[in-house]
Amino acid sequence: MTKNKFITGVASNEDEPDLPQTKEIQLISAEWKPGSDGFQFNKKCFLAVKIVTLQKTIRTRITGKLFCIFNDTEEDLQQEVEGFIDESGNIALMEIKKLWFSNAYYQQYLTNNKIQCHYIIKNITHSRGVNTIDSCELLMPDGENIPTKKICAPAVPSESESQQ
Repeated sequence: MTKNKFITGVASNEDEPDLPQTKEIQLISAEWKPGSDGFQFNKKCFLAVKIVTLQKTIRTRITGKLFCIFNDTEEDLQQEVEGFIDESGNIALMEIKKLWFSNAYYQQYLTNNKIQCHYIIKNITHSRGVNTIDSCELLMPDGENIPTKKICAPAVPSESESQQ
């Protein structure tokens, strides 16, 4: 009995080995940038990601996830953030559509609008990137960039990483 094959119109040989993907982008650092209204809750703001282009690429999309830190508790705000590398190949501007309140923070904010929380974009990545980084933290409601311990990754992958 023969197996039924799904015909896609694309010629391929299932026996071909998967070739390793060439790394095209290295992410260096990420810094928060205000929107048209400055840094405001439930408003748009941006993240400027510095990159190094290792090889010319047609893939310009980078992604990350928005988190809020309040009372030493990190909450995933379930917002995927995306941006695109500009024509210079040195910066990607990620758009945060709305700087949401976390549930725990909002309850405290209603009684004291001076209470502070931190936002961070985690796991910033490119499909052919050498590394993944996290942004610096944004202190709210002050709108201040706070450097974190892990702003950038090694400049070049180690030998063991490049041999994998």
